[in-house]
Amino acid sequence: MRTGHGKVHAGFALALALTVVLSVCAAAESLDIYRGGLITAQAIKAFGGWGSGITEYGQNNQFLRIVTQGYYQGGRLELNEVDLTPFVQGDPAHSYLELELQIEPRPEDVKATTEEEYVGEEEDLEEEEEEEYEEEEYEEEEYYYEEEEGYGQPQEEEVPRVTKLRVVLETDQGKFGTEGHSAFGAPLEQEGWSRVDIPLAAFKVDGKVPQGKLKRILLFGNGQDAILVRAIRLFKENPEDVVIPKCPDDLVVQQGNPVELTAKFEGNQRARFYWDFDLSDGLQRDAVGQSVRAVFDVPGTYVVTLIAEPIGSRAVPRMDTMVVTVTPIPGYGRAARGYTYEEE
Repeated sequence: MRTGHGKVHAGFALALALTVVLSVCAAAESLDIYRGGLITAQAIKAFGGWGSGITEYGQNNQFLRIVTQGYYQGGRLELNEVDLTPFVQGDPAHSYLELELQIEPRPEDVKATTEEEYVGEEEDLEEEEEEEYEEEEYEEEEYYYEEEEGYGQPQEEEVPRVTKLRVVLETDQGKFGTEGHSAFGAPLEQEGWSRVDIPLAAFKVDGKVPQGKLKRILLFGNGQDAILVRAIRLFKENPEDVVIPKCPDDLVVQQGNPVELTAKFEGNQRARFYWDFDLSDGLQRDAVGQSVRAVFDVPGTYVVTLIAEPIGSRAVPRMDTMVVTVTPIPGYGRAARGYTYEEE
């Protein structure tokens, strides 16, 4: 059992490049365009900004850092021509552009301390403040007025965050764009990173999916942030590997009362199940297992997300959501600020 606070718990040469990277395995029908690190010997031959956007290497050249200023200012990736034919022939509904990414945390997103809250913390703080107030001395002759910060001054507008993506695929047969896709996909094991899968069918223009040789990828966000990208690939899933998860029906529970959540599913019988118990702070792997038990300590409404990931295949993880409404219990206690969960 784990306890958290503030959310619910119950993550060389061009020839070599063309030979190694652009070869497509006929069985898996998967192709890595970028797999982290330097672009040498990868399908990306150059990168840069689009508009006032910027593309550069991230920390220790481990990933690409794309600074976006909106849907038309972002990053540009120039490719050694990639043949899309294996991915769009037949039924393109099961072909995807996959991105492993995260939105770069801003300074205000990083907590100044990792100390855990404890029972009675608020009372202790109040007592300390009262003692400091009693001990503090004031000199009347040195009275002065200090203007409150921001008083009578224009307030800074909040810089919009990236929550949605716009992606453009440019081939030798035209440009194919799509927008409005969530920048937060199925969470990966490493905290902060997620897998965003965009079906190639979503790039249709005049009823046509992208065709021919892929030469350029443009990536934008709907806000002002840096998008960190550590992998880009094309792949075509086997429909027989798909898992369709189903959450329990919406629930109303009292705070502090344990609730058991069990996933149902259709399709592939081999899958892992991950649960996120509070969508408001992004998708995370809060619990693992087909059945989990959670305790919601804080009254409110929670969007719970179930993620099903097939085992031993490259099928896209599917998700389902439910709503848990937590009602208060009078006198439950001031310490009820966190949550706990158990995996079965």
